[in-house]
Amino acid sequence: MPAKLTIEEAGKLIDDLCLMDDVFFTKCFDGSNACTQLMHDLSCTNPDKMHYNVLRERTGFFKRKKEGILDMATKFDKAFEELLEKKVAEEVAAIVEKERAAIVAKESAKIRAQAIAEGLAEAREEGARKTAMNVARSMLADGSIPIDKVARFSGLPLSEVEGLRSSIRL
Repeated sequence: MPAKLTIEEAGKLIDDLCLMDDVFFTKCFDGSNACTQLMHDLSCTNPDKMHYNVLRERTGFFKRKKEGILDMATKFDKAFEELLEKKVAEEVAAIVEKERAAIVAKESAKIRAQAIAEGLAEAREEGARKTAMNVARSMLADGSIPIDKVARFSGLPLSEVEGLRSSIRL
């Protein structure tokens, strides 16, 4: 069961842990102790309102002195340049990867198309060869057609037609 807290002043029930932390912090650290003063200084943008001299002086230097302002501007410029370089490098890498992928896909498609074309050519050749063999077998089975005409009409070499004739007679 989640913790429940009632704020006496408001008379409300709180079940949000973050809000409970805020209430606890506010009640326990009323601004008069070192912890709350440090927390204040770390979130404060006006050096004149800071409690600790070291933070007030350094913040004042970076916000009000020409050297401090230039130093911070230089550091911000450098950080910005580093972020920009990183972003540009990431974008370039993404573009290069996209282009590489496109080239690979294009080359793969080209290789597939070539393989398909070669496969089709081989299939046509094999089909034509089987057709020629069937024609030659049919002509040889007839027995009345001379072997040289069977070779000429089927497109097969004479030696192959002779081999077919010997296999048919067996």
